Order: sequence, then C-alpha cells, then structure tokens
Amino acid sequence: MKNSWTKDAPNLLVINGIFTALSVILIPIVLQDNGALKQNWIAPIFLLIFTFGLFALTAAKIAEAVEQNNLQKYVSYLLLYNLAVILLFVSIGLVIYYHYSPSNKVLICLISSITLVCLPWIRDFFWLLFTSKKDFDKYLSGLRGDTEPQTDYWIFSFTKLFGKIRGWDNGSRKKR
Repeated sequence: MKNSWTKDAPNLLVINGIFTALSVILIPIVLQDNGALKQNWIAPIFLLIFTFGLFALTAAKIAEAVEQNNLQKYVSYLLLYNLAVILLFVSIGLVIYYHYSPSNKVLICLISSITLVCLPWIRDFFWLLFTSKKDFDKYLSGLRGDTEPQTDYWIFSFTKLFGKIRGWDNGSRKKR
C-alpha cells in the first residue's frame, strides 16, 4: 500500500498554488479600489500579504516534506495551509464588507456565508490541533499506508450525506 500523503501532495500543491495566486491577484485589485474602501484597506491588504506568505511557505515545506519522505513535516504544514485558506476567505469578506458597508442583516449573511465556505478548513485546522492521540495516530497510519486511509472523519461530511441520499454503503453503491 503506497503512502497516500505522497500520492496526494501534488494535488494539494496545485490547490495551494491556486489559493496563492488568488491572494496575490486580489492585492492590486484592493489597492486600486482603495477610494471605496477609504482607510479600511489596511486590514485586507495585510491579511492578503500574510496569506500569500503562508501559502508560499506551506507549498515549499510540503514539497520538501515529500522529497524528504517526512510525514510529520507534511502534517504540521497542513495546519498552516488550513489557516491560510481561512484567512484568505476572511480577507475577501473584509474587502466586501468595507467596500459595500452592508447593513447588519447583510453583515450577518456575509459572516455566515464565509463561515460556511470555510467550514471544511476550520474543521481540519481544529481537528489537527485538538483530536485525540488515538485518532491522530490512526490518521497518520492511514497516510503512511499502514492501514486504509480515513476518508471522512467528520460527522457532517458531505460525502457521507450524499452517500446516504444515494444509498451507498461505506462509499460504494449498494447492490440492488
């Protein structure tokens, strides 16, 4: 059984590259529109530059972890990757908020939308930090290829929900 983490790393690096590009592309757009943002452009710009740095760092360190076959380095930088994604969406939310100065109802809707969009990364961030040693070791064992990788460890998994709707059993379709 091959290490699933080394097999998945190139995909993660592509996604990381997309997020890195997005954070960089947004910087001149925000600066160009600073008239609408008034003096409130500083926080979104700071967050966008910070997320760019986090994405660049995590991409370099994840690639390095694969090259060194270092699972611990890989997993530790997943934490920063998840933080970077969350902060990217928060910075986008700040740009929208400061640009349009929405009412309280719209602000609540904006915060709710950003939270829902970020939920998988928020979940992963906190799971990596606070999961039990037993569950974390099981996760690492799956990444190493010692056991079957954990597919979805979260109770509100979209895959599990869709599987229930479609009548799948453990990720495969039930025979009719």
